[in-house]
Amino acid sequence: MPGRTPETTETAGPQVDTAHTAIADMEPSDRPRERLVALGAERMRDAELLAVVIGSGTPALSSVELARLVLKTTGGLPGLARCTPAQLQALPGVGQAVALRIVASLALGSRAAARGRAAPKVPEG
Repeated sequence: MPGRTPETTETAGPQVDTAHTAIADMEPSDRPRERLVALGAERMRDAELLAVVIGSGTPALSSVELARLVLKTTGGLPGLARCTPAQLQALPGVGQAVALRIVASLALGSRAAARGRAAPKVPEG
């Protein structure tokens, strides 16, 4: 936000930027779910897609900021894909439900990739 100096908070893990923008304060066209509808998953950044999986952030971090923190801490998508739920829960702002959603989403993506990309069987529209 203009005129606001970011502060960092020391945590057990990486530094967390406490100057954040809540999803509700973003322009609608910048919100992850709206971008997914408008652009499709292929045109979104990894952090935006992960933010959709995360769902809600914390009082200190929006879902996008939390997603960026998770990706940075775990070493990006390759590292994230190797994380266990317990490892994810060790990160600030990641509880059991979020950790399990992340692990389940990545497992589904891995299964889809292993089985090939067949045409969808659900109607589009």
